[in-house]
Amino acid sequence: MKKSKHFDISDYEMCENCIHGSKLSESDLMMCKKHGLKNPDESCRHFKMDLLAIRPKKLRTFTTTLSEEDFKL
Repeated sequence: MKKSKHFDISDYEMCENCIHGSKLSESDLMMCKKHGLKNPDESCRHFKMDLLAIRPKKLRTFTTTLSEEDFKL
Protein backbone atom coordinates (compact mmCIF):
# COMPACT_ATOMS: atom_id res chain seq x y z
CA MET A 1 0.00 0.00 0.00
CA LYS A 2 1.35 3.42 -0.95
CA LYS A 3 1.96 5.73 1.98
CA SER A 4 0.28 9.10 1.79
CA LYS A 5 2.47 12.20 1.81
CA HIS A 6 -0.20 14.17 3.64
CA PHE A 7 -0.04 15.04 7.33
CA ASP A 8 -1.34 12.15 9.42
CA ILE A 9 -2.71 13.21 12.80
CA SER A 10 -2.48 9.68 14.22
CA ASP A 11 1.34 9.93 14.17
CA TYR A 12 1.18 12.85 16.62
CA GLU A 13 -1.82 11.81 18.74
CA MET A 14 -0.15 11.92 22.17
CA CYS A 15 -0.73 13.85 25.39
CA GLU A 16 2.37 15.94 24.79
CA ASN A 17 0.71 17.38 21.63
CA CYS A 18 -2.72 18.00 23.21
CA ILE A 19 -4.15 21.37 24.25
CA HIS A 20 -5.42 19.82 27.51
CA GLY A 21 -2.00 18.61 28.67
CA SER A 22 0.87 20.49 30.27
CA LYS A 23 4.32 19.14 31.12
CA LEU A 24 5.31 18.86 34.76
CA SER A 25 8.74 20.33 35.39
CA GLU A 26 10.00 17.81 37.96
CA SER A 27 8.95 14.61 36.14
CA ASP A 28 8.28 13.11 32.72
CA LEU A 29 4.50 13.05 33.32
CA MET A 30 1.85 15.30 31.81
CA MET A 31 -0.96 16.97 33.74
CA CYS A 32 -4.20 16.58 31.77
CA LYS A 33 -7.16 18.86 32.51
CA LYS A 34 -9.52 15.95 31.79
CA HIS A 35 -7.75 12.91 33.31
CA GLY A 36 -5.02 14.07 35.71
CA LEU A 37 -1.51 12.57 35.50
CA LYS A 38 -0.69 10.69 32.30
CA ASN A 39 2.33 9.52 30.32
CA PRO A 40 3.29 11.82 27.41
CA ASP A 41 2.87 8.95 24.89
CA GLU A 42 -0.76 8.19 25.81
CA SER A 43 -3.87 9.74 24.30
CA CYS A 44 -7.60 9.75 25.01
CA ARG A 45 -10.91 10.57 23.30
CA HIS A 46 -10.63 14.22 24.42
CA PHE A 47 -7.47 14.72 22.32
CA LYS A 48 -7.26 18.04 20.48
CA MET A 49 -4.14 18.93 18.52
CA ASP A 50 -2.00 21.83 19.71
CA LEU A 51 -0.17 22.78 16.52
CA LEU A 52 2.47 24.81 18.37
CA ALA A 53 3.43 21.84 20.57
CA ILE A 54 4.28 19.47 17.70
CA ARG A 55 7.92 18.60 17.15
CA PRO A 56 8.27 17.28 13.60
CA LYS A 57 9.84 13.89 13.14
CA LYS A 58 13.35 13.81 11.74
CA LEU A 59 13.71 13.35 8.01
CA ARG A 60 15.48 10.31 6.69
CA THR A 61 18.94 10.89 5.29
CA PHE A 62 19.63 9.93 1.72
CA THR A 63 22.44 7.42 1.29
CA THR A 64 23.60 6.01 -1.98
CA THR A 65 26.13 3.52 -3.24
CA LEU A 66 26.66 5.33 -6.54
CA SER A 67 29.98 6.94 -7.40
CA GLU A 68 30.97 9.59 -9.95
CA GLU A 69 32.12 6.85 -12.35
CA ASP A 70 28.53 5.64 -12.65
CA PHE A 71 27.55 8.95 -14.24
CA LYS A 72 30.36 9.15 -16.82
CA LEU A 73 29.61 8.37 -20.43
